[in-house]
Amino acid sequence: MEKRMDSQDLKLLGKAIDEAKRLGATACDLFAVSAETLETQVRDGRIEKLHRAESRPVGLRVFLGNRSGLAASSDWSAEGLSDLAANAVRLARLMQEDAAAGLPKESPSLPSLPDDAADPKARGFSPEEAMALAKSLEAAALAMDPRVKTTGGTGFAAFRQRVYYLDSRGRAGTYPQSYFSLWTSPVAFEETGAMQTGHWHHTATTFAKLESPEMVAREAVRRTVRRLGARKIASGRVPVIFEAEAAGSLLGHLAGAILGPSLYMKSSFLLESLEKRIFPAGIEILDDPGLAGGLASRPFDGEGMPTAKRAVVEDGVLKSFLLDSYAARRLGSTGTASAGRSPEGAPSASTSNLYMKAGTRTPREIVLSVKRGFYVTELLGMGVNPVTGDYSKGAVGLWIEGGEFAHPVQEMTISGNLKGMFQGIQAVGNDLALRGSIAAPTLLVDEMTLAGT
Repeated sequence: MEKRMDSQDLKLLGKAIDEAKRLGATACDLFAVSAETLETQVRDGRIEKLHRAESRPVGLRVFLGNRSGLAASSDWSAEGLSDLAANAVRLARLMQEDAAAGLPKESPSLPSLPDDAADPKARGFSPEEAMALAKSLEAAALAMDPRVKTTGGTGFAAFRQRVYYLDSRGRAGTYPQSYFSLWTSPVAFEETGAMQTGHWHHTATTFAKLESPEMVAREAVRRTVRRLGARKIASGRVPVIFEAEAAGSLLGHLAGAILGPSLYMKSSFLLESLEKRIFPAGIEILDDPGLAGGLASRPFDGEGMPTAKRAVVEDGVLKSFLLDSYAARRLGSTGTASAGRSPEGAPSASTSNLYMKAGTRTPREIVLSVKRGFYVTELLGMGVNPVTGDYSKGAVGLWIEGGEFAHPVQEMTISGNLKGMFQGIQAVGNDLALRGSIAAPTLLVDEMTLAGT
């Protein structure tokens, strides 16, 4: 039944393509999403939020030669799709010509995913089930340590969507996605009345793979109570260990520097770094849109190009930028099927599942190797210059003395330059966990500047 509905939806959405061509479009493509979300949040056993929503945004991009226009709507009726096409063509006529505008040159057939690639339970989740899960998570967190008195919020979400792509060359495809998420932010109190708030969450593409409320609560409480008694420390230059959760943010900064718009706008500190060593030998970083269970997995990108695993960094050498077709034309290069897209916006290069391969050393072994240094568990603020790579962020964590955690640390700033930080990685942990679409294991950077705020 679902497959027949998908076929009917594609046929219906194709009316916008047909109308745009009738109105003079030389080429066009359409990106649409049909999504269902259920989300609840509790605090102190009371429901603070219960939200169920359905949305069906559709975006049409049309080309009149080298002029392009984009219009979006949520009306899937024949009349609404006809108006969408008319609006997109009208906007295209008003735009300046851009020699890089257009669909990708290639027009391969679109791969698909089986209907069961998304968990059907995301559609059938009841509000009562969602509230029960959130309440059980909060109750578990409050029962695990007497110093945890309340939470800053505890929640559960179930999400399911179907993505549609069509273009004027007759290509059409669709695929489903789903995810489930549990999160909580325990608040722990010291005897003095001072308090610390921690956080933990888990997200999975199927409900069966979602961690239990007890598992999420245990980790959330552990991370919260270890912050009790935190204080500032003296400024200086010391080795810095990024816990896996914090290490993933370093890959986020790498991603920002290798995406198409940063490159053609010359706002990347890695602009001239292709085929150059930017990490120590042995480090491997992959972008894998076909990763089983990946939160950003997709069989084709926002321009309908089939996706494939790509080595971004091989043996420490930057091997690939990530480009959509527009960026590729601006750079005189070849696209990498990396176009992200929402119905309301134009395609633009994005990562899928970006991760650094795990190393061989345990996090404990890495900590033991540091005589005196800082173990970062949380990063705060923006603090990165994308052009120079200069890096400065607020940080929370643990102080290391003699290879052991001495006490928690807060209100500190760590700073350096991303190029130097990448090159200065001395150890890679074996604890890679693909908890988000960007992930890294524990990383040891040889030296950074640490300062009190």
